[in-house]
Amino acid sequence: ILLLRPALMQVNMVYAATTGGDHIDLFVNDKVASPPDLVSEVFSEKMLMVPGSHFVNNQDGLLPKSWAEPSYSEFGLEEGRPIIAAMNAFFKVTPVIFQAWIR
Repeated sequence: ILLLRPALMQVNMVYAATTGGDHIDLFVNDKVASPPDLVSEVFSEKMLMVPGSHFVNNQDGLLPKSWAEPSYSEFGLEEGRPIIAAMNAFFKVTPVIFQAWIR
């Protein structure tokens, strides 16, 4: 629908990533989600930077005060080795994607 340009100005504020196209005119964002040095090189949209962060989540209070970062050894991992993680739906981590990470 957006490719048909139904509005005179089309604005994106859904997630902190560019659409990469010329069908979105303005992107509402912030310096936390998209650092300014990346914006000029990566985003196809013009930026409208809001103060603070426009994400409505707050991590404070989600973990108990006594929580400590787990060690590599607790998970049987070699200390200091990189950990590859996908913080999204597991079905997106296909064997092809996993092999790309391993390379």
